[in-house]
Amino acid sequence: MKRKYILVIVIFTLTISINATNCSSFVIGQIGELDLVVLSGSVRPNIALEIKDYLRAIRIDVNVQIQEYSVFMGNLLIFHDYDLTFCHYNEDYTGPDMSDFLSESGSHNYFLLDTSIPYGQTNEDMLEDGKTISNFNEKQQHYYDWQQMLMDYIVPMLPFYSHMEYGAVIGGLDLLAFNLKRPFIGGSDNDVFLTASGKTDYTKACAVRKAICYAINREAIINQELPGFQIVHSPMYYNKFDWYYSGIIKYRFNLDKALEWITAAGYDITIYDDKKPVIGMVLNHAISPKQGDTIEITAEVSDNYHLDYVRLVYRINNGSWEYIDMIDTTTNQYSATFGPFEGNDVIDFYIEAKDISNNVETSSTHTFSISSEKPEKTSIPIGSIIFCIAISSIILSKIKKKKKKDN
Repeated sequence: MKRKYILVIVIFTLTISINATNCSSFVIGQIGELDLVVLSGSVRPNIALEIKDYLRAIRIDVNVQIQEYSVFMGNLLIFHDYDLTFCHYNEDYTGPDMSDFLSESGSHNYFLLDTSIPYGQTNEDMLEDGKTISNFNEKQQHYYDWQQMLMDYIVPMLPFYSHMEYGAVIGGLDLLAFNLKRPFIGGSDNDVFLTASGKTDYTKACAVRKAICYAINREAIINQELPGFQIVHSPMYYNKFDWYYSGIIKYRFNLDKALEWITAAGYDITIYDDKKPVIGMVLNHAISPKQGDTIEITAEVSDNYHLDYVRLVYRINNGSWEYIDMIDTTTNQYSATFGPFEGNDVIDFYIEAKDISNNVETSSTHTFSISSEKPEKTSIPIGSIIFCIAISSIILSKIKKKKKKDN
């Protein structure tokens, strides 16, 4: 009987210990998951799964829950049982005031944004002040400042794309929303301000949200799922041209930035990277190479983190493989020149790229042959030579006669 009581006490103690750990020292990627809820249908579940994949890089595990409409909307508006949600704003307003979405009393406040969180009161005050400004230029600048404050110091969302192709005028906005009341980093620690140099105006929770934003490659996701759609960086609808602030902080994909902010929040992690480099178009710039020619090869190569090297690997007449390092000429463009070769040589080559996480990718093998015809030598026709000699003789003769007259 005593053993049972002891066992119960031990289990109870462990439960308290685990719960306390989850509240005060939540270790991203090691204890628990972030729940991402998404509405079934369309491309949104695919996008949610891609977000899950990207966040593995900064050691954040994501549990994607695909929900039917009634469950999803009940979750968003009533239960708020999620850490993240991928959702949509409809275009149902005409001005810059977004209090319905981003104020404490907003009916579509999926973020649970209120005055209890750091900068929450500033957000409420700026939204209220904006309603009272009548001068257009002052009102426009006010809402520019509000957008920047919201997306820099609170970060309630990562805007994704507008429901339009570039230049169109229909609106709407899809975004990744953060539940600001959930313990991204651990209960009360959410509101603790950072001690890292240059970051003392930001909270730990904000730093984690910034890391999440930088770790997601929105451009790649949109190009894959919705080619032609416009990426958006502001909570303001993109087609509200007078109010959308193009100078806002943009959170473009950058794993170095993600690591910087997750480290500032107090987590000692290394980037998890299992994505191979991507090798795009490979071009041989020699159309009909002849013996004695040098050959330029260019390739498009990119990586989600950092490349270690890009190499041109080649062999001559089925001999042993050799390589030369390619040089980066512009963004994602690499070039190498090799040769010259002998006539009738057959050259096989491919591109090899490795990133700093030791992921290696190779292109398909390309083959070309060298013509035995030698490069044409530039020659001057004999008639031209004779003509030049004759002209030179005439000029010299005239110079001599002029000198005699002068004497």
